[in-house]
Amino acid sequence: SATRLPSGEWSIVTSRGTLKASKVIFATNAYTAGIVPVLNDKIVPIPGTVCRIIPSINYMSSPLEMTYSIRSNGHNFDYMIPRQVGDRSIILGGAKRTYMYNKKFFYNSCDDSMEFINEKSKIYLEEFMPKHFHNWGNDQNGCKQMWTGILGFTSDLLPFVGELPDQSNGYVIAGFNGQGMP
Repeated sequence: SATRLPSGEWSIVTSRGTLKASKVIFATNAYTAGIVPVLNDKIVPIPGTVCRIIPSINYMSSPLEMTYSIRSNGHNFDYMIPRQVGDRSIILGGAKRTYMYNKKFFYNSCDDSMEFINEKSKIYLEEFMPKHFHNWGNDQNGCKQMWTGILGFTSDLLPFVGELPDQSNGYVIAGFNGQGMP
């Protein structure tokens, strides 16, 4: 927790002890609302899923070179980030449509200990490349690794950056709406 003291200093309580500081920068993204109450309804934590895919043999000779966002409607999109070195694997994120129906499960949840990688998300991500890329093939068995992260979403999809309102020497940089998880 973080509390502004009458002296103007900040008191930061952690599992390792209490610190005092004259200035504090909250670079805590999805977890910011739990530490800075004034942002409680401004930054909403939502789990996200990402996987690493090895390109098929068909695409190894001319690998993908750009990032991609494939949007199916205004709110549902998936994204790809091809690595330019090494195994040229592709980081594929999204699959929200497989769990968005369960608002209790994903909305305002910062519990990253829960088992979030469900079978529907895994199947969706494994089928993504053959579905969207002509002649992809199935020779690499889909997702090699999957992981989750807690994303900080804002109502206007823009991050908060700057000094906290009415709390001098308290600054925030948070609410990146999923940018940076891969």
